[in-house]
Parts: sequence; structure tokens; C-alpha cells
Amino acid sequence: MENYDNPIIEKEYNIPLDIFNKAFTAFQKKFIYPKTYIMTFCYVFIIIWQVTLIARDIASSISGFIIAISIFAIFISWYNPRKIKNNLLISIKEIETDLYKFKLYEDSIALLALSKEEIYSISNPQEEAETSEKLEVLDNPENEGNYDIFEGDTTNDSMKKATFLIFDNAYFSIIEKEEFYMLYQSKVVFYVVPKKDFTEPEILQMNELFKEKLGKRFS
Repeated sequence: MENYDNPIIEKEYNIPLDIFNKAFTAFQKKFIYPKTYIMTFCYVFIIIWQVTLIARDIASSISGFIIAISIFAIFISWYNPRKIKNNLLISIKEIETDLYKFKLYEDSIALLALSKEEIYSISNPQEEAETSEKLEVLDNPENEGNYDIFEGDTTNDSMKKATFLIFDNAYFSIIEKEEFYMLYQSKVVFYVVPKKDFTEPEILQMNELFKEKLGKRFS
């Protein structure tokens, strides 16, 4: 693992609701909708099959029931993903202003979500005196490289809270969109990193590293 104190790029950001909406839609298109298309095709095939039997007057007594169930299943297959997204967006709206921390290393990405209390302690002017005391701790050689002002904990303690996405993990991939990166290492969990807080040179630098480390897993 790379030294926690020397990230290549380090940023703080929040995730606007419209960005998360686009990211979740992209996630559904990649992992949810392909299965939905397959299930829809199967149900449509069953409906056509039963309608054909009815037209030929050789249908069973439950053909109408099978058709009704198939139509209902198609509706549910498309309704549920929309419902899940709408409910998720309602929940996300409450934490839209929450702050996140991004650290890029040679072998991994660390993501850390900060609580509202931590954000408040950074922005509250009354905390300036305490921050000054933290700076004094930094000036002490015994504590050099072992304190993170942003977190208010030792670097090791703060990084224990972080989620690490390791480039060598064969299940870890990154999808680049115009406004954000979508990071995921499973089909049920993904992370959104907006580009709005990065400079153009930083984006180019990240893309080069992602191509080198992930290959086809970066797209």
C-alpha cells in the first residue's frame, strides 16, 4: 500500500443530485436493464405463444391467466428499477451537501465520507483556536507525517474509515462519463466522483494512470 501521506491527487467534493441521478442511470443501464430486456423478451414470447394457442383454439383453460401474469411481470420488471431510483434520489437529496474526500495513489483510490459534524468543525470560525493547536502538533517532529488536520484524527485512524479501491483487484473498474467517474467493484455497489472539482491536467493525469493500471477495466 502506498504511503497515506503522499497521494498523487487529493480532493474534497460533494455530489450534486443531478450528477448522482446520471450516475445511477448509467449503473442501471449497465447492470440492471440488460436483465430486464431479457426477461421482457421471455415474457413477450410467452404472451405470443399463448395468443397463438388461443387463435388456433387449442389453448388451455389458464392461457388468459398466463398472459395476464406475463403482462404484470413485464410491468414490474420496468417499474421496480424506476421506483428504486426515485426512492434513492429522495434519500440522497438529504445528504447532497455532504463532503467526501478523494485520494489517488499509485496502487489504489481511497474514498472517505465526512459527517456533517466533521464538516461543521472545519467551517466553524470558533474552531480556529483548536486548529491552531493541531498545527502546533504538526510542528512537533515526533508527530511529523502522522496527523491529518482535515479529519482531526491521526492519519492512520482516519484512513481506517476510508474505502480503498485497489487497482489490482480484477473486479474493480472505472467508467468515465462527461461529468463524473463511476467506480465499482461489484454489480450492486458503485461510487461517484464528479469531475467538477478537478482541473483538466488532473483529469488527464488520472486517465493516464487508470489506463495503465486498469487496461480494459477503464472505459
